Amino acid sequence: MERVRDKKYWNYWQEIVNASIARNTVELPTFLGLVDFEGKKVLDAGSGVGRVAFKINGFAESITCIDSSDSALQTLSAEVEKQGLQNKIKFAKGDLRALPFEDCAFDIVYSLWTIHYLKQDWQGILRELNRVCKKDGTVIVCFSTEKGSIPKMESFAKPKELLLRKKFTQGVLQFFKKLNKNSAVKKAVLPFYFKSADWAFEVFSETFLPKPLPAKAGEKCLAFLKKHSSKKGCFVDEEVAFVYSIKA
Repeated sequence: MERVRDKKYWNYWQEIVNASIARNTVELPTFLGLVDFEGKKVLDAGSGVGRVAFKINGFAESITCIDSSDSALQTLSAEVEKQGLQNKIKFAKGDLRALPFEDCAFDIVYSLWTIHYLKQDWQGILRELNRVCKKDGTVIVCFSTEKGSIPKMESFAKPKELLLRKKFTQGVLQFFKKLNKNSAVKKAVLPFYFKSADWAFEVFSETFLPKPLPAKAGEKCLAFLKKHSSKKGCFVDEEVAFVYSIKA
């Protein structure tokens, strides 16, 4: 069962975004380096509050954001209005497994940090992303691999997590190659900084870690975070896979 992503969830997720000291210097350049957004019609599938959409709106002709969370779309809507981007960024509520768009509607389709949480039907999602992408257009998905301290911490609560992540990364690339031969993966490492191990544990408990979190698993996670801490704060990292595919 998927966790309901309410306003509280998005507040904690924003803390993870704030904690990353490489969002603009590593993640965004890696993403933008995969494809030219200039003058393109773009779909942000699983947009959340529009973090990436607002970063690329200066390049794209138009961006359509879709997400299943009412609270995320409310935040997105308010920011679109605040920045006066109503003619540039559109949004709708919907399911990535059944996108409400016609075939070949977009030049670029991306889904960052989403399919990792919808593993029960990731193949269906990839088919949908590919369906709404134009011929010779690009589909990009981004998610965390099995490498880094964050996946290691998660494995205390989910023992098979590292193996599942590895298989997932390989599976996504192989599936894309079946859809389109011109598919590949590019990886990058994202470091995160939190003010303390306790605060990092609270944030991860409300986002990545399962609920309810078993007491012993929680103790191991917190102890792990403390080992990655000093007077300067708590530093953790993860490897990110950008799997991209050019539609045949």
